[in-house]
Amino acid sequence: MIPILYRKDEIAFRSNGIGRLTEAISCTVTEERNGVYELEMQYPNTGEYFNDLQIGRYIYATHDNGGDGQPFKIYKISKPINGVCTYSAQHISYQLSKITVRPFTADGVVSAMAALRTNSMVYNDFQFHTTKNTQVAYEVSVPSSVRSLLGGSENSFLDRFGGGEYKFDVFDVWLYQNRGEDRGVSIRYGKNMADFSMDTEAHDTYTAIAPYWEDSNGEETPVYLPEGYLTMANVPTFASNLVTDALADIFTDDSQTLDLDYYDIEIVPLDLSDEFDEKPTVDELRDRAMQELTGMNYTPAENITFRSVETENIYLCDTVHVYFPKMNVTASMKVVKLTWDALADRITKIECGTPKTSFSDVITAQINDQIKASEAVSNIDTYASSFMQIISQGMGLFITKESKPQGGYQYYMHNRPNRSDSQYQWTINSNGFAVSQDYGATWTAGIDSEGNAVFNMLSANVINAMEIHGSYVDGGEITFAPDSKAPITAKEVIYSDDWGGVLFEGKGEFSVDSGTVTIAAQGSSRNRDEIYIFGKDSSGYLRNILNMVDSALELNHFDDNEDMTAYLRLNNNGFGVTVYRNDGEAVAPVCELVLNKKTGIRLETYDSDLNSKVRITMHPSNGLGIYISDSGYNGLGFVSDGNGHMVLGK
Repeated sequence: MIPILYRKDEIAFRSNGIGRLTEAISCTVTEERNGVYELEMQYPNTGEYFNDLQIGRYIYATHDNGGDGQPFKIYKISKPINGVCTYSAQHISYQLSKITVRPFTADGVVSAMAALRTNSMVYNDFQFHTTKNTQVAYEVSVPSSVRSLLGGSENSFLDRFGGGEYKFDVFDVWLYQNRGEDRGVSIRYGKNMADFSMDTEAHDTYTAIAPYWEDSNGEETPVYLPEGYLTMANVPTFASNLVTDALADIFTDDSQTLDLDYYDIEIVPLDLSDEFDEKPTVDELRDRAMQELTGMNYTPAENITFRSVETENIYLCDTVHVYFPKMNVTASMKVVKLTWDALADRITKIECGTPKTSFSDVITAQINDQIKASEAVSNIDTYASSFMQIISQGMGLFITKESKPQGGYQYYMHNRPNRSDSQYQWTINSNGFAVSQDYGATWTAGIDSEGNAVFNMLSANVINAMEIHGSYVDGGEITFAPDSKAPITAKEVIYSDDWGGVLFEGKGEFSVDSGTVTIAAQGSSRNRDEIYIFGKDSSGYLRNILNMVDSALELNHFDDNEDMTAYLRLNNNGFGVTVYRNDGEAVAPVCELVLNKKTGIRLETYDSDLNSKVRITMHPSNGLGIYISDSGYNGLGFVSDGNGHMVLGK
């Protein structure tokens, strides 16, 4: 789909808006389960709508295989690099972070979802729906942002109503217990998967809980379990054969060994003080803690990420079946992150397993999140300061440390004692590292915290990349060898005074002009030619197919519905062209012209039933023939009125 640009006040998203961004270089949408939902687009500063792409306006683009578009609000515009700007936009649902609701109470998830709209302090365009029916008393005691109540803060809907998965569809917010489904999709390496990687993490997991109750007034003694902790299900164990003098008296046979299972214990305290109105007994505390453990298993966070998924039946939160025998991976996993190419309308990257982000990553209005953020910034500041000291000492540079309004510090290195006098500057903070060559006016190179880099020049022996975008490649010989395609090598560049071109060798496919022309060439033998050229318009609709197969040339032309309108062919016998009609049900020939070196010239028309109505022939031996309907005989000047009457004969 071609992205559409809309104004700030758009709410319908049904027209062409300000215009269709046909000159967009790339447009990618990333959506995570209960997390990030953002768009990034690259657009040239020579584009028709370059000046119209402004902060606060919406880019409307597809986001998954469903084909429907979603609006994303532009919140950041990068400075042009090589004439290309990068636009970052967030889904319109992020507006919920700026809509505050009054305190309210509800008796379950259905009434709580409805209360988000009725208790909004300002007009709220959003509609809230749920397929869940959890009946739990719920209270919002202070004014809160809608998005923080959905998830990411203490006492959120996800916390109180037993989890779930959100789906944001323009102004509709849906809470499902399970948003996706198992559609029977299998993903196999080498078939519809490439660039496989697996990440297993256990440092943020725990295997046991130590529950306790504490009186907030300090009048009662705390309550905790005499055994200390409760262990989760499926915790890994290891066995050890131990016989010591201290244990010998429990054996009747001194040669016997004792097999003991030891748990890999990683305990986290669990405060249950708010769960009781008065001091509980030990048994009550244990029973309440067991409820917390119900359904919880020890499982390290294991995520699988892969690209080049060629399937039209995968959606976020679906369960897919992954097969990669080489790494001994055979698993059914939930899709937790999708990266979507909105220009090509296809998935480019999938992550399955455990979500790495949540609503707390996109909400900054809550006090707890601010505290966590300030602690994280403090740690990053420490690392950044040490890093800058090491670099500056090695490069003979000066350092300036400046406080940021939102907390933390910004560090600068510069080549003069005063930063304002320094043409060359380097800076680092929690967002990344950047370089300026104009006294800090613009920052044109660097790398951010997510690993995205911009350099004016990069020299390397090997570069591993899934995609390379650019306008100029300088190299003596370049080979393109995708995993599932035969390689093509650009051997040399040929120039004359008024034209230029590249000599390609190899079998495979390559595209020209952003996919509007695709050439596929493959000869199965030395004497066999097979070349196909596909021509498409700017919307991606097929317009022409040029085939060159075994000394024959065929040209197919299509209308706006991709129905054939004309067919032209050349081969060793001559030339032919057929014109087609489309009556809404079928495509049928209307007339045909054939020039054949053996049979001469034939011009023929057809009715809607494909019956020949008029045929004119000029035969090398038989002469001129004109036939009405499909009766008559070959002969010079023979004319039939359709009833067999001869008007002119030999």
